[in-house]
Amino acid sequence: MATNHYFNHYGTNTPDQRLVESIVIESIKSFGIDVHYMPRTEVNTDAIFGEDRISKFEDARMVEVYIKSIDGFEGDGTFVSNFGLEVRDQITFTISRRRFIDLNFETGNRDKEPLEGDLIFFPLSDSLFEIKHVQDTNVFYQMGGLQTFDLVCELFEYADEAIDTGIEELDKIEREELVHLQLVNKCIKVLLDMQILQLKEKFLIGTLVQVFLQLEILLELLMRIIKCMNIRFL
Repeated sequence: MATNHYFNHYGTNTPDQRLVESIVIESIKSFGIDVHYMPRTEVNTDAIFGEDRISKFEDARMVEVYIKSIDGFEGDGTFVSNFGLEVRDQITFTISRRRFIDLNFETGNRDKEPLEGDLIFFPLSDSLFEIKHVQDTNVFYQMGGLQTFDLVCELFEYADEAIDTGIEELDKIEREELVHLQLVNKCIKVLLDMQILQLKEKFLIGTLVQVFLQLEILLELLMRIIKCMNIRFL
């Protein structure tokens, strides 16, 4: 038996697809939360590593998302590594395609989809999450169309990026993280200075030991020479 010919699953922007999309948007508005989407502005991208350590975030626009991670934060969580205590919390947001396009971003390819590296401010934990992966087929062609994006995000690690959106709640994050980063750098400098001092002491002690060993060898050689020459000391 063929499919119902009253429903078109193969068109583009059909009334059926728009209806489903409107229902999805209304559901996210009812059960989701408001977040700030912050696009990344790259200043000097490394051609080899593909990173930009001096990138900026100068825009933030509010949009509703649905929290797909209903059991709490995902990822590796909090653990102790060789570099100290690390937090690798992850969270997945679902955002409507139409609502994202309505944000009217003009940089990059953001007029069509979110980009990896952009930030999302999560107000429930007052933290920034970086988009690591954008899944565009999470709901696979419902009524012949794609209505949402899934944004897999990880807790943002500040690395001296500039945050100047004009929203105090967001801009203060840079100031707080900058103070923390400066404190960490000072601690690292103190530890390095202590390590260098220890190495200098070890090098000095090792040098003195080598000098004494060489003197002992020279003295033994001298005694053998004197013995061979039958020279007596008074």
